[in-house]
Amino acid sequence: VNMMDEALKKGIKIDVGKLSKKLNVPIVTTVARKGEGVSEIFEKAYTLPRESLTPYTMKRPQYTEELIEKIESIIKKRIAIGTWKSRYVAIRLAQHDDSISPLIWEILLDKDKAFIQDLIREFEIQHGQDADSILSAEHHDMAFQLFERCTKVGKPPKPDIRERIDSVLMHPIFGYVFLGAILYATFSFIFLIGNTVEPLFIDTIEVITKWMVSYTGKDTFLYAMSHGFVQGF
Repeated sequence: VNMMDEALKKGIKIDVGKLSKKLNVPIVTTVARKGEGVSEIFEKAYTLPRESLTPYTMKRPQYTEELIEKIESIIKKRIAIGTWKSRYVAIRLAQHDDSISPLIWEILLDKDKAFIQDLIREFEIQHGQDADSILSAEHHDMAFQLFERCTKVGKPPKPDIRERIDSVLMHPIFGYVFLGAILYATFSFIFLIGNTVEPLFIDTIEVITKWMVSYTGKDTFLYAMSHGFVQGF
């Protein structure tokens, strides 16, 4: 569940434990732009295959379930789905999903393809809308049901000074202006301090430089390295 900070700002409190129990899958809360929760996602992704979990399937209206079941029965007979779930593929086909439909149509027999397309066309005629719009509306309705069961909406908390500063410094446009100003101020301060304390060390540096020249010679690699180190220091 991403953008948890935005949810909290709006007074939305998500019961993560309840949501996880409802869906029967682990839930990780994140604030991606700050990197919060990202490591937990990788940890869950690594350990999840070792867990025997069967995610909860929220049921749609009966007429949609009938369409999905009919398409799914064809898919199960003809295709070794592997890591793809047959229900997922059936829903994607019903929604005319271009990312997966061409791959499935190439595998199915022509009669199976025609049968599925007829099912979808009959479904759309019966309900007066394209299947994608119907299933998308059902997705939204199911998500809203989860929201009502697993969240509470209260009064948004007052932002503290850290959040106000963060909102200014992380602004998509003015954030770069502040970044440039901060870098300029930082380097200006460093040069100011350097120019102030440099006279205190000049005599010492000159003594060290003369000593290195007498010991290594001025035209040697060792002198160049040592001299550069001392000057940089």
